[in-house]
Amino acid sequence: MNDTDVFARSGQRRALPVVLAFATLLIAACGASTSAKQSSSAATHGTGGSPSAAPSAANQAGLTSSGSTLPAGQAATVHFQAGPTDAIGTLRISITVRPGSIQDLKAFQLDAQSKLGVPFYISATVKNTGAANVNPAGFFGSLTPRDAAGDEITSITLLGDFAKCQGTAPSHLRSAAQFSMCEVYIAPKGHAVTKVDFDGYAGKDEKETKVTWRTAAS
Repeated sequence: MNDTDVFARSGQRRALPVVLAFATLLIAACGASTSAKQSSSAATHGTGGSPSAAPSAANQAGLTSSGSTLPAGQAATVHFQAGPTDAIGTLRISITVRPGSIQDLKAFQLDAQSKLGVPFYISATVKNTGAANVNPAGFFGSLTPRDAAGDEITSITLLGDFAKCQGTAPSHLRSAAQFSMCEVYIAPKGHAVTKVDFDGYAGKDEKETKVTWRTAAS
């Protein structure tokens, strides 16, 4: 096998619904002054007079709430666990998506179907914002690019240097350290990457976190 061989792989995860709990607190103080009642009402209902949502546990911990949709380029902070015996880390992730040309890959041996497609280069900058050291080697397995119909776009692994899309995840990421990496995806002709899903599980209960980045093509 030479340095221009290419392999394809793909993976899917099942998304679970996220339910946000809302609470309304009614405070009635018998015999209290009008100003005290107004103060209580403002604290309970907010300035608009409508019930306010209680902050989620994710927001309180500085995490991006599961189910969030962000524009590409905006960072999300999520829990990440490579495997059940690995430490649960906290990662700040920023995603960018760049379309390319199939001519970019002319030095590599592509199969007939791939030659008809359009490459997309998906880059991630990841910073460990938690206290625990993290093993992010399988981080890109948590990312799934999709087209406008929601179908998964398949990634390819190129053997050899490719200047337009470089960088790999380390096997060890210390607290406050960061890395950047890039992977190549081939969309069928006429399709484009319109969103990228992060779908990760962490903890003994394998709690799911799902965040979606929308691209300029969406």
